[in-house]
This record gives sequence, C-alpha cells and structure tokens, in this order.
Amino acid sequence: MQRTRRHVRRTSGTLPLVAGLAATLAVVGSLCAAFVRCQGSSTSLRNSSARKCRILLRGRGGYDEAMGFGQYKLCTYAEVIRHHPNYCEYVLSQADIGRCHEFVLFAKHLQNIRFNETRAKHLQNIGCNETSPGGWSFSDVGEPSQLGEAKAVPDGAVVWRYPSEVVEATTSINEWERDFYLNILVSPILSDRQLAKKTEIDRKIARSLLFQVRIRQLAKKTEIDRKIARSLLFQVRIKVDLDGYLRLENDALERVCKTDCQFKKEFVNETYPEILRKFIDRHVAKDENATGVGWTFVKYGHDRIGQRLVEEGLLAGARVFGGKEDPFTLPSLLNEVLTDKFYVNVDDSKAHPHYMRALTQHPEGKRVLDDFLASPGERMKDIAEHYFSDTSAESIKKAKILILALGMDGSVWSWRRDNNVSEDIPDHQFVTEYAAVMPDITQEFARLPQGKKAIELIKKEFPNKTHPERTWKSYLLQEVEFVSLKAKIAVANKYDGHGSLEHDGIKLLRGPKLNNVSVADLEAELTAAVTEAVHRHVQLNYGRRSEARPVQVPVCVKPASF
Repeated sequence: MQRTRRHVRRTSGTLPLVAGLAATLAVVGSLCAAFVRCQGSSTSLRNSSARKCRILLRGRGGYDEAMGFGQYKLCTYAEVIRHHPNYCEYVLSQADIGRCHEFVLFAKHLQNIRFNETRAKHLQNIGCNETSPGGWSFSDVGEPSQLGEAKAVPDGAVVWRYPSEVVEATTSINEWERDFYLNILVSPILSDRQLAKKTEIDRKIARSLLFQVRIRQLAKKTEIDRKIARSLLFQVRIKVDLDGYLRLENDALERVCKTDCQFKKEFVNETYPEILRKFIDRHVAKDENATGVGWTFVKYGHDRIGQRLVEEGLLAGARVFGGKEDPFTLPSLLNEVLTDKFYVNVDDSKAHPHYMRALTQHPEGKRVLDDFLASPGERMKDIAEHYFSDTSAESIKKAKILILALGMDGSVWSWRRDNNVSEDIPDHQFVTEYAAVMPDITQEFARLPQGKKAIELIKKEFPNKTHPERTWKSYLLQEVEFVSLKAKIAVANKYDGHGSLEHDGIKLLRGPKLNNVSVADLEAELTAAVTEAVHRHVQLNYGRRSEARPVQVPVCVKPASF
C-alpha cells in the first residue's frame, strides 16, 4: 500500500503510524529484536567512534518505506538501495528536476548516503571488513552536537534517534545491513540534548563518586600513615663490626642456635657463622670510608596491643621493638660480637621488680619487693642454693626465671616441673611470699581507671588473651620501661648518641665525649635520670605521692664481652 506524507498523521513523541496490521507487527517485532540486541552493546556503542558515523535522514522516508513511484514503486527504500545502486545514482542526478513528491523524498534520502571511496575507511573504523552490495557508504557527519534535536520520545519507547526524526528499526534489511545500522546509524535512545545532559550528569556523578572514593582512600591512607608515624617512635642507624666474627672462639664457631624465643626462631638449628653471614648480607650496608664497618637502619615501634593502648590514651608508651635489621634479634653472643666494639651496653637492674615497687600501694607488696630489692643478687643465690644445691650461673639463671614468672602471676609448681625440682624439696619461704602477693598487685593495677578501660579493650580486640588483667599489668610495667628508656636516650644524646634499643636497655655509642666519663659516673648519671623520670611519671599519672622518697631504679653498665 502506497503511503505519502499527507496520508500520515504525526504526533510529537510517537512512532509513525504504519498502515496495515502486518506492517505494524513487523515494526514491533523489529523493535523488540533491536532492543534485545542493543541492551548488551549500548555502553560500548556510546563510547565507540561509530557514533561519529551517522547519516542525516531528511523527510519522513525510512528504510521500510515503499518507494511509491517508478519501476520500483512496490519496493522499499532498503531494497532499492541494496539491489539497484544504478537507479539510486540516476535519482540523485535528477534531484534538481521537478518530480513527484515521492521522488523528491527518496532523492533527499539518498543525498545523505554517498557512494564514495572512503567506505573501506569507515568499515575499518568500526572493525568491519565485509562489503555491502552496491558499494554504498555512509558519510561521517561529525559530533552528535551537530545533528540537531530529535522529537520527544515516550517513556519506555524503544526507538533509534535520527535528526528531526524518530525512525523504527525494521526487518526489511538483511543481517549485514542490520548490524551495520545498529552499530553506525543507531544512536542512544535519548535525544542529543537529553543525551548530552544525561552524559554530563553521569560524568558529574562519576566524578563525585570517584572523588568520594579517593577521599576515603586518602583518609584511610592518612590514618594508616598516622598510625605508622605514631608506632615508629625511633629510627636508629646502628654501627656494626663486620670483622667481629673473627673474635669468635672455636666452640662458638660450631655452636647451633637453640632457643624458644619467638624473635629468634628463624635462626633455630643454624650455626652462628651462618646466622652472622645471613644477617650481614641481608641487612648491613658496608661503610665505603671505613674498613670492616657496616651500618644497619632500624625502626622501632610498639606491638599491636601496646599501640592500641597508646592510641586510646591509656598508656604514655610501651615496649618498643625493632625489625629483623636490629642486631638485638640475634642470639646475644652474636649481638655482642657485632656491636661491643662500638657501643657501651647499659640497662635497668631488676627492671620489673623496681617498676612494680614504684607503682604499687599494696602494703604487703611493698614489703616483699623491698625485701627482694635490698639485695637481689644474694636473694637469687639463696633461691638457687635451696632448689639446686649450687650457685652456678645456670642455677642462678633458673632462679631469675622463677622471679620473672611469679611477677606475671605464674605458678611455682609449673617452674618446678619444668626444671625437674624434686618433690621432696619444700618451697623457699621468700618464694612463697612473693608468689602469694603478686596476684594482689595484679588486681590493684586492674582497679586503676586506666586499667578498667584497658582490660575491656583487650577483651574486645584481643580475645586470645585469656588473662587480660595480667596482660594489662605487663603493659603497665612496659610503660614505666618506656619512660626509663626515654630518660636513657636523653643522656645518650648528651654524649655521642646511641645504637640499639633493647627493651629496658640501650647501647651508648663509644665516642670522645663518652670516653671521658668513668663507668661509675655514667651509672650514677643514668640512675638519677631514670629514677627522676619514673618518679615524676607515677606521681602525675597514678597519684603515687605518698612515697617519702622516690624508688631508686639503678642503671648498670654491662661489661663488654669483646
């Protein structure tokens, strides 16, 4: 059935009315097929260069429109363009000569489809190597902003945008042409202005979301950086003796590392020379200006629990740990081999009992601790003689382990079992008193305002700690250790600096200033600095103002092994 422009009633925002039920069903079917087809490719189409390759369709003619004139009057536009290119050229050549209205419409339609030599280029741009019958090509008409504005489209309508037209997809063309039209001619549903507006909104949303993501990432990174900055309290360059292994005696050269220490577990079952070689190769940089000298750079910070307690304001500090670059992580003999040549090793004598004595207000606790600290060396010998019938270095070391274990509410029974102490030997009287009072001191520390909050935090964030009160006690003593360490660092910086930070100990660099100070004077200066710092700390933070005089925290210089 021939249709002309005057026979079609057009309404803004609606599809052209197609006469006949068959034609209507064909259009609807084609729309559905095109919709399904484009759902998966709409995003890629919007971003592809094919958007620039469109034709300008003037008038109402569409590819399913019947010619309505001439020898092909019963054929559609698509059929004539596909099978009769010579006739199309003839129509174009007669476009300026007065003809019937249908002829003019078809001529205008063809004027937007040019037969030129650039077709291969356009096909290449869209990744298509096939050719269409008749050699017709589609002109590149530039950016979408040049295409004009389409009519409004009803909500939910599936249509393809052409300038000033809304043309439905059809099934009157072959598969290749349909693919070609969908990828080149077919544009997004929205009009140019709607599309531009929506695209700008999408871009703004994308920029906003990206900005928010970046802000979150930046905030997270900043918080991580802050935590790292807070946890990395000290950064120390340590001087090491690369030739120190030459001073190892024959028995040490064949010694194998045997330890239960978690910080030294990677060295277990390795010989001392192997451990030294690996440490130097991995962590030590040779000094180019000094023979046999190397440097290792160590960063010190709190562990996880200590850091959390500090972050929550419950502690001023805690024990600091270095990484694998720290010689302190080596077996003690190898640490001395590498560093004794350049450093003087000092630490707090009987650190934890002194720290507890500075903190506790428990009467019996103070009495027992004062009894022990009056002459700790003699007390250790007495305990060793009682349990092992000798005062050898090994027996005294076992007695020291007992006092440390009891300080953290350990049991005498476990220590006796681990050291094969006979059941016939009764417990030492002082050991019984010491073991009985330590849990009371633990509960005293747990009742502190900081202690209550810290225990709740430990229960919540570190549930593997089955005795949070003991954990809090340990970190409370570590806080005093941290205060003592800072006091020793201040003294070290007065002289020539320092090296490794070893819990309650520190290594002072041997230099011209330190070499002019005697061991006794150095110990007295360090003891006074640490005692004053600890006393001021417990007074200000824990109200320990009842003491007539501060608890002395003696600092001792350890003799160099090499």
